[in-house]
Parts: sequence; C-alpha cells; structure tokens
Amino acid sequence: MHMNTASPLTETNRHKHIFSIFTAIIGALSFVLAMVTSGAVANTANAAELTDNIVTSATVADSSDSGTKIYSLKMNFSLPNNVHDGDTATISLPKSFVFSQNETFNVYDASGKNIVATASMDASSRTMTLTFTKYVDSHSDITGSIQAYFEQNGKVDQSPYTVVLNVNGHPVTAAGTITPSVRYANPDEVISKVGSFQNANTLSYSLRVNASGHDFGDLTVTDTLKSPGATYNQGSFSIFQPTFTYDKASNTYVMSSLATAPMPFVNPTFNASDNSFTINFPNNGTKGYYIIYTVNLNHNALDNEAVTNDASVVSKDLNKGLSSRVVYQNASGQANGYNYEIQLEKSGPDGQKLAGAQYNVVRDSTGASVGTITTNADGVGSVSGLLRDNYTITETKAPQGYLLNTTPIHVTAADFDNANKSFTVKATDQPVLYTIALHKTGKDDAPLAGATFTVSNAQGVKMGTITTDKDGNGQLAKLPAGDYTLTETKAPAGYQVAAPVTVKASDLANAQNNVYSVTVQDQPVLYTIALHKTGKDDAPLAGATFTVSNAQGVKMGTITTDKDGNGQLAKLLLVITR
Repeated sequence: MHMNTASPLTETNRHKHIFSIFTAIIGALSFVLAMVTSGAVANTANAAELTDNIVTSATVADSSDSGTKIYSLKMNFSLPNNVHDGDTATISLPKSFVFSQNETFNVYDASGKNIVATASMDASSRTMTLTFTKYVDSHSDITGSIQAYFEQNGKVDQSPYTVVLNVNGHPVTAAGTITPSVRYANPDEVISKVGSFQNANTLSYSLRVNASGHDFGDLTVTDTLKSPGATYNQGSFSIFQPTFTYDKASNTYVMSSLATAPMPFVNPTFNASDNSFTINFPNNGTKGYYIIYTVNLNHNALDNEAVTNDASVVSKDLNKGLSSRVVYQNASGQANGYNYEIQLEKSGPDGQKLAGAQYNVVRDSTGASVGTITTNADGVGSVSGLLRDNYTITETKAPQGYLLNTTPIHVTAADFDNANKSFTVKATDQPVLYTIALHKTGKDDAPLAGATFTVSNAQGVKMGTITTDKDGNGQLAKLPAGDYTLTETKAPAGYQVAAPVTVKASDLANAQNNVYSVTVQDQPVLYTIALHKTGKDDAPLAGATFTVSNAQGVKMGTITTDKDGNGQLAKLLLVITR
C-alpha cells in the first residue's frame, strides 16, 4: 500500500492513521531465487534463528515514481547449506524508516510452484522476517535477491543518508545514498491533497480546501481522474467544515475534530463517466473544508502502477490547481514499474520490411490505449514505459499497398520475463492485389475488339497481357502495388498502335475497390486512293471526276484527274469499299 501527498496534512483526530504524511510504505517485493539442486540435506528437528549474515550486498536509491519521498532497497543474499525447514532470518531497517504494514506472503522458486519461504513484515518493529520451508532441506547453494520500497517514519537530519541494515545481528551498509526530506505545509495554502491505496483496486483521498482562511467569496472545487479505469465511489463522499490552525513550530496545519456530521447540503456533481466531480461552495467567505472519498479501479493495480488526478479551486480572484500521483506497491509481487517495452517487426509475405504500419496498444485490464506503434523504414516500431501486464495490439493503418490485418496480437505479462524486459512480435501484411481494367476505343469512342497489351512492372518483368473483347474491354487482375507500363503489341485492324500507358502505384492506391480503369484510344490508319485515268492506247485523260462513297453510301469526296490522268483522295479509313 502506498500513500502520496500533493501537500502535507497534519490531523489530531481518528483519521490520522489514514492520511498521515509520513506513513510508511512497502514497495514492491521481488524475490528471485537462483538455486543449484543437490542431494537432499538432512532435516533437523529444531528450527533456529540464523546468525549468519545472509545479505551479500545491498543498494539503496531515491525513487522517482511518486511525489512522496520513496526509497528503493535491493538486497542480494546467499543461504548457508545448514538452513532447515522452519529456520528464520531477520532484516531490520534503521529507526527512521519503516515498512508500512503488517503483511505475509509466499516466496516461490523460479518455477513459481514451490514455496521456498514465507516473508513477514512488521511495521512496528521495522523488520522483514523470512521463514524457510522444507524446500531448503532438499536444495543447497540457494541465492536470490529482494527488492523493496520504504519511507521515512520521522525527521532525518542527515542528508544524504547512508542506510545501515541489521541482518541477523550483522550491520550491512547499503551502497548508494538517499536524500530524506521533511514536507511542510504552506501557511498560505489554498488546496492540498493526500491519497493512498486501501487495496489493489481501491484508493482513499482527502482534499483540504482553504485551510489558510482567505476570503475568496464563491468557491468551486473540481477533481478529475486521469488514469484509465478509475471512477469515484459516489457513496463514499463526506464534506466537513473544520477549523484549521497553522502550527508555526512544526510548520503544519492542525485540524479540529471531525466529530460533527458532514455537511448535508453540499453535494458533488459527477460527470457521466464518473471520473470528474465539481463541488460549489457559495458565499464561502473564509471557511475551510475537508473532503474525503474513495476511488475504485476496474482492475487490480500492478506493482508500481500510478493513479493520477488533478484538483483545483476556482473563485473570482483565484484559480489554483495541483496534481496527485499515487503509486501502488505490492509486497507479494515483483518490483516492476513502467519499465517494459513491446517491439514490433513488420514485413510482407516475401520478407520485405514495411514502413508506415500503425498499431494501437491497449492494456487489457483497463481497456485503455497506452500508446501507438508506427514502423520505420526498417519495418520496426515500439512502445515503452509499460507495466508488466497483458496487452492487445491492433493494426489501425496498413502500409501503402497492403491489406489491413484485423487479427489482434496478444502479449502476456509472462512475455516480458527476460533480461531486457522487452518482447518482440512479428506481424505480416498481405499485399493489396489490384486489377487494371482497360477499355479500348477508336474514332467516335467506338469500342474496339482485338487490341492486345503487354503489362510490365517497373523492373520490366512481364506480368501478363490484356486483350479486348467485342465491347472493347479487357483486364489483368492480382497485381501487387507498384508502377506498371501497358504496351500495345497488336492494334485492331485499321488502327494504329497506341503509345505506352503508365499506371502509377498511387493510381492503384486511390482506385475504387482496387480496380483501376484506364481508357486507351487508338487512331485509325488513314489510306489514300490514287487514281490514274487512261483512254485508248493507255493515253492519260484529264478532267475525269469520280465520287468516292463508303459502304453506307456516304460521300467521302471526289477525285478529278489532272493532265497526266492522275488524281487522289487521302485520309480514308479502312472501311471504305469503293
């Protein structure tokens, strides 16, 4: 359980145990065991407290996961081979630091099936006690590590501070230092907020409003949950109007008893999603308020998962806001944090790396999107800053020329169990297959049959041929995205071969229903009738006139012979018959 404070708060009533600033915190506990199995070790009848120093090294550091001062502790240990079922080992924190609550949990072996020990934490004595099971009687050379989080339990004068642990009576100086701090209340405070986890899916909050007693007139308090899956428990709200006194000696506020009933006439107004509320205090004057409520999660929080929300106070002359971040610490889990990454590799069926694919990444437990993956020129994209949880990845945009793959990709928490805390998924998109539909026309847009075109790709490879039917239509299907050239290799009788036609990849991409239509018009072959007029003895005759008509009897022109008996009519179509 972890408490976060957006501003300090001191109380002298029965709520102190919930909202005290320096309530201890246990962080996430990771117990990773490495063991070498040997022959069975003989059991002993009497359990004993170990006297050996089992901690081989320890490291402490400030943690940046929360606004509250949190410290991390990592201990590596090695057990002597004379440890037996029921034996115990005790690790104690210095006096100024504590674990937050009494808690007991099992410690498992690497398979996650065998209980090696139970770990018990006692907040009042600042101790963590390991009680070993029968597992140690059949295994030797057991080593492992413990990682935990802790907080101050009072003022620490020394900064930076060197942490000295007590391990079975042996002092163990942890490497690294921490920087303790004492948080003080602002004498001109307008709003402060404290939050903590009650359990894995419930948080409790308190808002202190206008403790400094300014005269702001009408006041409006607004609070908005920013984390997905978090909603207010509407029935949990209580609003009090206590008296606040600022104690200069301790630089904190002291609040009068909350024994009186909550204010019945002031109620919050919630939005439709239950993740934001507003409370109006009309004609407030100098009054101060204390608001307590709980928040529910639609999932069990993971170790080091943060819940954030914003609060503000607004009046005619005031607009003051703050942000709160509460981090969940699970004593029976691993010390995870937002440290995990999903990497995606995108390719086509031929192994070609595909850029421009976009994926939405959704955390299954909340149903909320946590990021987007977009693949680069190498077909690789990633999203990081994830918790160790289950995720669903769905393609929202396919690379140009490829079909959208609607099959979701699932990543489980166990997939992250590697040294890099990263999991790589491979995804393949099938290419969009296009059809080039060709319509062949001649003069007056009349359809032409029998035209043959060769279709070649950008590399000059022949992909197929198109031959037009009686309606002038032909097509070639199942073409992947790319540039193509249509070359007429045979024109209909009486028509000239058309110039090559280029179809761009962009033309295909914009084609309706993936069918790109192109019309090619052939120009007719034009003929000339040359006439030579002769008389007796083949002598040329001038002045002879001929009318030239087509098969439909339409006059196409005339030919008149010259002095040499010659005349002609040009630009005639093949259909001319006389």
